[in-house]
Amino acid sequence: MREIRNLVSVNSTDLPVAQIFYLSPGVSQDMDGYGTVSLKKEVLNCMLETYSASAKYTREQEQDMTMLHNIDVGALMRSTLSNEVNNSIDLKIHQKILDLATESYKDSFSKWDRRFNKWFKYEPKEFFNTPKEMETKIFLYSNKIVAKNRIRPADFIIIGPAIYESIVELPNFVFNTSEKTQDGLFEYMGNIAGKIKVIMNRTLSYSDLDVIIGCYTLHANEGVHLVLGEEKTDSIDTLAPDLFPEKILRTSLRAAVVNTPKAKLNYHLLKFTPEKHNIFTYLISKIWKRSK
Repeated sequence: MREIRNLVSVNSTDLPVAQIFYLSPGVSQDMDGYGTVSLKKEVLNCMLETYSASAKYTREQEQDMTMLHNIDVGALMRSTLSNEVNNSIDLKIHQKILDLATESYKDSFSKWDRRFNKWFKYEPKEFFNTPKEMETKIFLYSNKIVAKNRIRPADFIIIGPAIYESIVELPNFVFNTSEKTQDGLFEYMGNIAGKIKVIMNRTLSYSDLDVIIGCYTLHANEGVHLVLGEEKTDSIDTLAPDLFPEKILRTSLRAAVVNTPKAKLNYHLLKFTPEKHNIFTYLISKIWKRSK
């Protein structure tokens, strides 16, 4: 399975709509003041969207590639289109997790803090001087996640290349020694202390220092759910404008990426910076720039 999909619950269906059944945990206090954990069965309805990609080539091109390079153009294009469609779904999953993590990040501030930050256009960030300090903050927020969702601490982080350079310097970082090649846009790089899986997002730039931290969505649990339909590839024979025979391939896959109401409790966004960053340094730098 593609790496990003290991982080969510994956289901399949042959219908254009789907129902996801899950258990929602809740905590109530009894008369003695003790918390009682309860589980409630919930259902989430979703409609599948169509993700598609197409390509075309002439018979002449197909014959040339087959004769000169012994390449099956049809099989190559089908594989390329399938990869493109699945990459689109993977990016949708990542965006969904990022949105939930960002929402959790904003909720970590009080209403007045959010107004204050918005007024001054200030974005709080986590300063780190060494990779060890970064690791400490990651495990700190991992424990905060389990305090919110009442299920378990974080299982993974999704990072860019800049953060990965710091992660690999940790003494308890274990590299992925599997011979499996990269599958899609996300790659499993290793783990921290055997507890937190490190996923590299190959689409991020080197300047992106944000870290998504979260826990897996297990089957029938709160979190992000992926519902997949059947992948289809249609082939159409037609004529190009120059009247040469042409073939058009179109690959489509119906899918839905949805989250349960309390899914944000499973994620958090860490905004790291290698420079000292607080409201005072921010205002001073802002005044200094205006004075120039």
